[in-house]
Amino acid sequence: MQPLITSNAAHEAYFYCFDDNDPDGIIAFQQYPDRASSQAFLKHDGYAAYLRDVEPLLAGPPEVLSVTPMWIKGA
Repeated sequence: MQPLITSNAAHEAYFYCFDDNDPDGIIAFQQYPDRASSQAFLKHDGYAAYLRDVEPLLAGPPEVLSVTPMWIKGA
């Protein structure tokens, strides 16, 4: 995913993290300029290929949540 994310101008920020409380957990935070950009990425052929590769390794489908920042330091 890193090359796809790096080349996607709509990704303003991306954090790929291991869960400190769950050795099997991975959490990614992504920042987009708008909701349409985030939805477009989820429909990208590269993301679909990623899902085909990783879903057999996961306990369930990835959970995708949308959040609205209420305060950001430095913004």
